[in-house]
Amino acid sequence: MSDNGEKLSWDVFANEYEKRVEPFTMKFAKEMMRPFVHDNSSSSSTAFDNCDRKNKQSCRLLDVGCGTGAVSLLAVSLGFRQVTATDVSLTMVDRTRNRLNQFHNDKGECALDDSSSAIAFTATASDGQSLPADWSNSFDVCLANFSVIFFPDPVAGSKEMLRCLVPHSGVAAITAWGDTTETPAFQVFPDVAREMLLNSNRPKRITGSVASLEKLMTDAGFVDVSVVGPVSHTLKVDSPEDYYDRFAKEDGSIALNASAYIAYGRKAA
Repeated sequence: MSDNGEKLSWDVFANEYEKRVEPFTMKFAKEMMRPFVHDNSSSSSTAFDNCDRKNKQSCRLLDVGCGTGAVSLLAVSLGFRQVTATDVSLTMVDRTRNRLNQFHNDKGECALDDSSSAIAFTATASDGQSLPADWSNSFDVCLANFSVIFFPDPVAGSKEMLRCLVPHSGVAAITAWGDTTETPAFQVFPDVAREMLLNSNRPKRITGSVASLEKLMTDAGFVDVSVVGPVSHTLKVDSPEDYYDRFAKEDGSIALNASAYIAYGRKAA
């Protein structure tokens, strides 16, 4: 999202994203992160063969397209202690930083961005297609939860993730929604965008599938690429808005069904 109009669109969308979209994307974030914390994960990807999943405290994790901070919060709650979050939207980055600060305050831990703290967390605004030059070969894990798929150039964003990983053992994960036949709930996302952004630029995406994500990561230069999916989840919404009526059930709740794909890949030596 290098275009300034795209940046402004996501800035406007931040509050609605956290309220309406994040609760659903978080279900898939947990699936995405499972292989990074469990040696006996169902993921059979050889990308993890050189990944030290037992030493999360020293693992340097990058959350690309962090949105309002859900993946970064999840990473910290799972024991990761060196987390960097970035997004093209300054509004979303600020919200991520505030939420992580609140998380630490609630847990009684040290403040963020303090090198002496138990958890080293940094949030910075940057274009995911052109991440800071000094991030090269700096991260052990790089995650993009439904973010790279919305970039104007997803391959460029994936290449930047690859550049930022340490050689040989660095692993990336990217999530992508399936097509509309697999993901009726995904239609909520563009509806929210239309309501919030009106005539401004609207998010577009690539469609997730085994073939499309294998190609995306291979084209970016990853090795040992594997794709899990479709992974399906249902989100129940207790207070539906009018434009969610097509999902409404007799009890007034809404069951949102969606499927996504999760791709993993490693940076070669």
